[in-house]
Amino acid sequence: AFFLLPAQEKRPGVDIFLLFDKSKSLNDYGQISEMKNWVEKNIIDGILVTGDWICIKTFCGTNETLIEMEITDSNSIEKIRETVKNIKADGYYTDLGLLMDNILPEINARQSQSNRKHFVFVVSDMIQQAAPESPYNGKDKFFSHSALKYTRETKHKYWKDAVVGVNIEGKIKSVAALF
Repeated sequence: AFFLLPAQEKRPGVDIFLLFDKSKSLNDYGQISEMKNWVEKNIIDGILVTGDWICIKTFCGTNETLIEMEITDSNSIEKIRETVKNIKADGYYTDLGLLMDNILPEINARQSQSNRKHFVFVVSDMIQQAAPESPYNGKDKFFSHSALKYTRETKHKYWKDAVVGVNIEGKIKSVAALF
């Protein structure tokens, strides 16, 4: 989807949700460094332009909002760059199901406020390993959730990046209801 969002060309602003896994297992083979480098090259330098809005969240058991802001100038981009550089893989459990349950209302709220295109990027090993108290508890390499409809997923050696198509079924149903 990067070819749709060249940072070099003028384009309308977009909303970006960047969901970053911070589980300790991402230290095993240096994945956390690779993931941060990928985000810097492909999202921060490759996509972001003045007028975009970004929300960066880490997830691992719980979700934490690191930054939520409109890109107003190069200082905004540097602030985002520093935020990503400071992410540490220090959490327990990767709960993709809980992440999607918690983030969907925020994404839907943002979509209803903004008439812009929205993109959701997930950077993770995509291995579901939820806490015992989670409704999604257990470990699952092939975890699925109704909100995790990937429009593009790229596998790297020990992790993946995915652009998630969120709420596509809901949009299809609302359009179908008109006929």
